Amino acid sequence: MKDTMRKALPLAGTALVLAACLLAAGCTGQAPGGNETVPAIDLDGTTWDLVSYAQNGSMVNALEGTPVTLVFGENKTAGGSAGCNHYSASYTVNGKAITFGPAGSTLMYCMKPGVMDQESAYLGLLGTVKTYEFRDGALTFFDGNGTAVLEFKKHVPPTPEPLVGTDWTLASYHTGDAISSVIAGTTVTAVFTEDGFGGSAGCNHYFGTYTVDGAKMTVGALGFTEMYCENPGVMDQESTYLGLLGSVASFAIEGEELTLMDANGTKVLMFVKAVPPEPEPLVGTNWTLESLHTGDAVSSVIAGSGITAVFGDDGKVTGSAGCNNYFASYNLSGSSLTFGPAGSTKMSCAEPEGVMEQESTYLGLLEAMKSYTIEGDRLSLLDENGTAVLDFRAKA
Repeated sequence: MKDTMRKALPLAGTALVLAACLLAAGCTGQAPGGNETVPAIDLDGTTWDLVSYAQNGSMVNALEGTPVTLVFGENKTAGGSAGCNHYSASYTVNGKAITFGPAGSTLMYCMKPGVMDQESAYLGLLGTVKTYEFRDGALTFFDGNGTAVLEFKKHVPPTPEPLVGTDWTLASYHTGDAISSVIAGTTVTAVFTEDGFGGSAGCNHYFGTYTVDGAKMTVGALGFTEMYCENPGVMDQESTYLGLLGSVASFAIEGEELTLMDANGTKVLMFVKAVPPEPEPLVGTNWTLESLHTGDAVSSVIAGSGITAVFGDDGKVTGSAGCNNYFASYNLSGSSLTFGPAGSTKMSCAEPEGVMEQESTYLGLLEAMKSYTIEGDRLSLLDENGTAVLDFRAKA
């Protein structure tokens, strides 16, 4: 009898310990009811890529080539790319409970099929989230019924494009408490070289210097042409953009996205790598001069004086020099482009003021050109040093 009791006591103790573990739902990794316990995760500072989202009662894969991201940032603010637009929203976390406030976003429209529908669905589902789970490297959000609505994987940063030599196009900018999209029909660009940077501010061309030290960036004084564009809001947007450039204190590149930040770390200018547009043909296009580079200055064409160039397939270029019509021969070989002496009519124009001096400068510069480049609807004629001296735009 005593031997029997000695054998039974250890078994009973084991049973009690096992029962305690089951009640605590921790010793075996199984929650009550057979559910596996899942470790918590600190979301602050993490970045995620959308894998799938709920649609018509099932999970569908996110569109390929259109990344949707979720970044848990400072001050309980989340945001990222919704596929086309940038968005942001507040969030709160309490254990496994998580909720997002109303999402604000930029207002761009993307033409790729399905992108806008996916973006709308994603932002709508974000507002239904009540709980989350991190399991096997996947972050899943559930709605109030416990139904999975969004699934993410940990973001792996892509190889960054180089700052220098990449054509950057502005996607959005931050003023006050608002993030604004670039006005439809306008393009704001930035191209950094070893010597400086510049581009289109939406109406005028701009240029300036910059310095980089690690992630720090300082922008020097900016120069720009002085055209006026009548499209609503364009000049205000241009002024805002140039002002924000002056506030830049640091930068970051992730994949094909460039972000410029101010001294407070606020993201003030967000660019994406530009997709090179199809170039207009040199021959047969109606080109209108926008600016002339003389000495250290870039000058806009005098308002009211149109300077044009049309290259014929007979090796002749013709157009208006601002007052008189002109004509010259040209020789084209690859990117090399040279001009013969220009002839013109002999009128004298008193207005607008300075038009005759401008005409003389233009015709003189034309004969000194050595090469050309075309990017989309922009033609640049370059001198022997590779400096863009005459900048044209294709006239619709």
